[in-house]
Amino acid sequence: MICQHCQNDNPRNTLECTVCGTKLHAVKHSCGFVNSLTDFYCGGCGQSILQVTTQLRQKFNDDTMQPEHQFSEQELLTLLDVHQRASTRQARHHIISQKDVDKLFQ
Repeated sequence: MICQHCQNDNPRNTLECTVCGTKLHAVKHSCGFVNSLTDFYCGGCGQSILQVTTQLRQKFNDDTMQPEHQFSEQELLTLLDVHQRASTRQARHHIISQKDVDKLFQ
């Protein structure tokens, strides 16, 4: 998760930035897994967290929150790899769900 203060790319399981200590915009699910506010499903147990993350995004949707489309370099490379594999299989109608993406980052 990218720190909004210093732009450090923190591991997904951290609630505070490992460089500057700023609290990250994250939600800890009942299973203990720390999810980003952009997640739809918990990366630990797979349960839907869309309602919780939507409410928190609305709460933090002010000057302190960067656009949702900021990804780390590793996340972008992984998403590109998923896209290329789907294209290679000529799966024109294949839909990659949030749950599929979350499995890649566990």
